Amino acid sequence: MTTQIKEFYNKAEHGYEPDKGNNRHSLALNVFSRLDIKSIIDFGCGDGFFLTQIKKLKPDINTCGIEISGPAVNIARKNNIDVIEHDFSSGQTTVPADSFDACFMGEIIEHVFSTDDILLEASRVVKDGGWLFLTTPNLGSWFNRLSLLFGYQPIFTEVSAKSNAGHIVRLDGQPAGHIRIFTYRALKEVLERNNWIIEKTFGIGLNTDMHGGPSMIYRAINFIFSSPSISSGIGILARANKTKKP
Repeated sequence: MTTQIKEFYNKAEHGYEPDKGNNRHSLALNVFSRLDIKSIIDFGCGDGFFLTQIKKLKPDINTCGIEISGPAVNIARKNNIDVIEHDFSSGQTTVPADSFDACFMGEIIEHVFSTDDILLEASRVVKDGGWLFLTTPNLGSWFNRLSLLFGYQPIFTEVSAKSNAGHIVRLDGQPAGHIRIFTYRALKEVLERNNWIIEKTFGIGLNTDMHGGPSMIYRAINFIFSSPSISSGIGILARANKTKKP
């Protein structure tokens, strides 16, 4: 199974830029820019583009990425990003405990089988009281509620590793590889059970670069459906509580 997972992500496309309509990455950069942190680790860093952006905001910050895809790791290393090639389904990383002030998990938790283990690993590698900011698609988004009402497969959920099927809109290309899709309520509960104290929550709107259309319309939609319980995506800022045992 581990080999199949790695092969799947080795074929994935890379180069997703956070400054071109990607609301999730833009929000993460804004959140981390306001925190007093000197080091950050990115779980599922892809080709390292996010870490290059955080370095522009905080030139002295110490960064590290964890990534399963060999081709993405090679790109990141060519861009002088420190990356560890690792599959989270194989256990803990080689990162020493209490090494970082913060962890970013951008669109990664939905890709792992054991969400508890990855959250515990994040709390292990950050310092006590350290930060976690994660983003993930929202199973309970307004358009997914409509999809189910009319008998369609919710967006973000996948029934095949080779093609998308059953969605209310046509989705071309290789499926993203989503395994666990969260509602807002479920995500909060899983975080709290795994050593994290929730500090702030965010509703994340549709990305204009992914969906097209007039930006004014998308801004209006994102404003109307801005609550994290019904928004397109969920963002949560949390702090590690290492005195609590899961």
